[in-house]
Amino acid sequence: MGLNDGFKYTPLRTPTETRIIILAPGEGNEPIHCSLIPIDLDADWTLDSVGSGGKDPSLPKVISAESTAEITFHNEDGDTRKRFMIRTHLSPDPNTGQMRLHPFQRYTALSYVWGDQSDPHEIFIEGERFLVGRSLYVALLRLRQQVMTRSETGDITVKKHMTEANIIWADAIAINQADQVEREAQVKLMSRIYRQADSVLADLGFEGGIEEFHLLESVNSIISSSDTNAPSIPALEAHDIPAPENTVWNAWRKLLSSPYFTRLWIIQEFILGKEVKIAFGNVMFSEDMLVNCVHYLESFSINPDSSYTSTPSSGGQGSIDLAPGKGYAALKNLSSQRNSALEFAGVESRLIDKLVRMRHAHASDERDKIYGMIGLASDAETFFPQISYAKSVEDVYLDFGLQFVRNGQGIDLLYQVDSGISPTIRLPSWVPDWTRSFSETPFAVSIPMPDYAAAGSRDSDIQIIEGSKLSVDGAVFDTIEKLSVPLRHNLLFPATTLLGDFVTDSDLHRFVIKGLLLCMSSEGPYPTGEEYFETFFRTLVRGPPRHTPANTEDDLRQAFISLLQTHLSAGVALRDGGELGELRPPPARLTSVAGQHAFNRAFCITKNGYFGLVPGGARPGDRIALFYGGLVPFIIRPLSPSDDDAQFELVGHGYVHGLMYGEALGLETLHPQRIVLV
Repeated sequence: MGLNDGFKYTPLRTPTETRIIILAPGEGNEPIHCSLIPIDLDADWTLDSVGSGGKDPSLPKVISAESTAEITFHNEDGDTRKRFMIRTHLSPDPNTGQMRLHPFQRYTALSYVWGDQSDPHEIFIEGERFLVGRSLYVALLRLRQQVMTRSETGDITVKKHMTEANIIWADAIAINQADQVEREAQVKLMSRIYRQADSVLADLGFEGGIEEFHLLESVNSIISSSDTNAPSIPALEAHDIPAPENTVWNAWRKLLSSPYFTRLWIIQEFILGKEVKIAFGNVMFSEDMLVNCVHYLESFSINPDSSYTSTPSSGGQGSIDLAPGKGYAALKNLSSQRNSALEFAGVESRLIDKLVRMRHAHASDERDKIYGMIGLASDAETFFPQISYAKSVEDVYLDFGLQFVRNGQGIDLLYQVDSGISPTIRLPSWVPDWTRSFSETPFAVSIPMPDYAAAGSRDSDIQIIEGSKLSVDGAVFDTIEKLSVPLRHNLLFPATTLLGDFVTDSDLHRFVIKGLLLCMSSEGPYPTGEEYFETFFRTLVRGPPRHTPANTEDDLRQAFISLLQTHLSAGVALRDGGELGELRPPPARLTSVAGQHAFNRAFCITKNGYFGLVPGGARPGDRIALFYGGLVPFIIRPLSPSDDDAQFELVGHGYVHGLMYGEALGLETLHPQRIVLV
C-alpha cells in the first residue's frame, strides 16, 4: 500500500497534461496547504511552436494577472479561512471572450531526494489529508519562505515568509503514484516537465547553509578576479583559502555528501532546467557557483581533488568517509552533461550511450535506471512504448536489451556487460546488469572512443534466436591459461578511479609488479615479436603509440621505469616473487592511467602466448573471441568446457596485446563461426 492510495485525483484528460501545485503561504510549522490544477504542456505559449509568444498574433493573447485565492484550515476550533495572492496567466475563452485560466501556467520544478518514506509528514490538498516524505515536507516549508542571499550586514538570512502562493511541480504530489498507467504516462513527459519549467530548484536538504555558501563564494571570487586565460595564474592556495585540513572544508564535504548528487532522476532534472537553483539549509545559490567551485578546485589547485573531499569517518582509525568523494565525482559528471546539453542542444545521444553514464546512480525502483534516462535520449520515441511498471526488473532489462539488438546496437550493448554477478536478479549473460556500477572499467565506451579495431571493419551481425539468446558472427581465437590477482579497491587512503571506487598506491604497485612477473614467465618470443617489457607496458597503458600521444607515452614510460627502479632498489628480484614491503608510491601519472584502466581487472596469458588485461571475473579456460563489428576482444565462457561449438556466457571484454587492430584476421588459425550467447 502506498502513502496516499485512498486520495482521489481528478484524472488527466490528455497525454500531455500534468498537474501543478499551488502552495499557499504559511508561517513556521503552520500546516502546509496546497491545491492541484492541471496544465497542458502543449499549450505553453513560450514555445516557438505553440501560443503567441510574439510569433503568431492571431493566437489568443496571454496576460499575467494577480488574483486572490482562499484556503480553509480545519482545526479543533472550527474552520479558519485565509486569503492570499496568486500570480497566474489568463487568456480569453474562445466562445464567450471571458478571461479564464490559460491551460498552461508557469511553474518551478522541484528536484529532490525522496528519501525514507517510513515516517511521513502531513500536508493538506484541497483540505484533504495527504502524506509526504520528510525531504519533500522540508522542501515545501522552505518554499514558503523568501530566501535572501544577502543582507545589509553581508550575512545570508531567511528574511520573511512569502505572502503569495508558489506554483510548483513535485512528482510525489503531482503524479498519482497509485495509478500505474498514469505513472507510465508521466514518465514519458518528465523531460518536458523539467525543460518547460521556468526554473528547477534542486533541494539538497536542510542541514547546512551559510558556511558552505561562504566557501563557494570565496573560491568563485578568487577566480573571477583572475585572468584564467593567462599563461600562468597563481594557484587557489596562493589566495589564502583555508588548507584542506581546515574544518571549514567539512561544510563543503557535508554538501557533497548529500544523496542528491547520486540520485538517478536528478540527472535529467539537473541537466534540462533552463535555470537551476540550489537550496541547501537556509541559503540558495545558482548551480554555476557550485559547478565553478568544482572546476576551479580541479583546475587551479595544487592539491589533489581528494584533499578537499576526503575526511576521516567514524568507522575507525584510518578509515575514510567515501560519500563526499562520490558526490564530487557525481557532480562533475552532472556538470559535464549539463554543459554538453547546453552546448549541443538538440544533438542528444542514444539511450544505449546514456545508460553508460548512469550506472553509478541510485534509484529506489531499479526499472528507473533505464526509464529515468529515456527522456534525455535522441531515440526516446523508440522506447516510450516499452515503459511499464507492471513488468519485473529482469523483464524490463531483457526487453530493452532485445530492443537495442533490433535497433542495430547489439555490439554497443555487449560492451556494457561486465563480470559482476548480481545477488538479486538473473539475466541472460549478454544483458548488462544496470542495477549496479561497472565491476571493471569499460574500455570500449570511454569518451573519446578508442581507435581499436580488433575485428576489423566488418559490420556486426547479431541475431536474436530462441527468444532470449543471441547468435553473433565472429570467431573463437584463444583460451586463457593463467591469471593474476585482480586489482581490487582498498577503502583506506583512497585514490579515486573512474568507477568512483578507490585504489591505494601499494595495491597498484603490487598489481603492476606481479603482472610483469606473469608476463615474463612466458616461454619463447611474444607472438608479435616484441620484447616482454614492451608488451607489458603497452598492455598496462592499453595501446601502442597511435593510441597514446607521444609526450604522454614518454611520461608513462618514465613513470613505469621509475616504479621498477623503486622495486629493484628495495632488493626484490623480479623473478623471485618476494614481498614488496614499504615502497615509495608509484608516480602519479602512472597511478592515474593504470589505476583507472585496470580497476578490478586481471592480467592473463593465453594458450597461444598472448598477454592481456581481462575482467576480474575471468577464469582459466575462458575463451578470447572476436565479434565482427567489435572494437575489442570479448571473453566468453563455454557451457561445455571442451566444446568451442557449444553455447557461451559473456564475461566481458578486454585488451589483448597484438589483437587490438585486426592482427588476428589474417591468421590461418582464425575460424569464423556463429557464437551463441545465453
